[in-house]
Amino acid sequence: ARIAGKLGIAGKEDVLEFVKATDQISVALTEDLGGDVEESINQIGKLVEIFNLKEEFGIEKSLLKVGSTINDLGAKSSASEEYLVAFAKQVAGIAPAAGISIQSIFGLASTLDQLGQTVEVSGTTFNDIIPSMFKDSATFARAAGMELSAFTNLLNTDANEAFIRVLEGIKGNNAGYGEMVLKLNALGVDGTRTMSVMNALAGKTAVLRAEQQIANEAFRQGTSLTNEYNIKNQTAAANMDRVKKAIYNMKVELGEK
Repeated sequence: ARIAGKLGIAGKEDVLEFVKATDQISVALTEDLGGDVEESINQIGKLVEIFNLKEEFGIEKSLLKVGSTINDLGAKSSASEEYLVAFAKQVAGIAPAAGISIQSIFGLASTLDQLGQTVEVSGTTFNDIIPSMFKDSATFARAAGMELSAFTNLLNTDANEAFIRVLEGIKGNNAGYGEMVLKLNALGVDGTRTMSVMNALAGKTAVLRAEQQIANEAFRQGTSLTNEYNIKNQTAAANMDRVKKAIYNMKVELGEK
């Protein structure tokens, strides 16, 4: 509840919803997010605010949806839950402005982590490439193999799909690689470093689409976090029962002796 206040969440109902949802986060995700309960809750709470989820889903559902997406991606791949949150935080200034959803960002982060790309370089690449796509749409339209008008329309309606189309277009295109490096340098972006990350993704667009599909489904259902919470609570309760039985048996044995 104190963290809710720090995040600007006010009113009895909203604070209660926040507490109910973050109780599940503290049990189900804290260990995967580095072990600091307060920091885990704070980070996920900030992401809900930054991506403007509360207005559409309410505070409790928003937290459960974000937590479920993180939990599902972490469970179904080698990606780290910590990486997902760190990447989402790093791109939180650009992604919402471009209309890219938090679940798409988590799916992208999962793919990048599986490819061995660092959070810092990956986040910088995303923060450079998305604005560049809007500034020099003609170059990126050519890279994607699309007409400029069609690419611009796609960029304005689904920037995530436009980004993936660019990745699919540059796969194995060595001539296009050189042009992109020069164009990015002209835009004030480190073209070589950016294209290194882009090329890694270009070879794995099928994985990226699959990870984003997992993220979208987990977000839509919003139940993975609750399921994990219940499993961990049941495990804890079972462990407590075993301890109680062991203590009881020891008492009986000592009494007999």
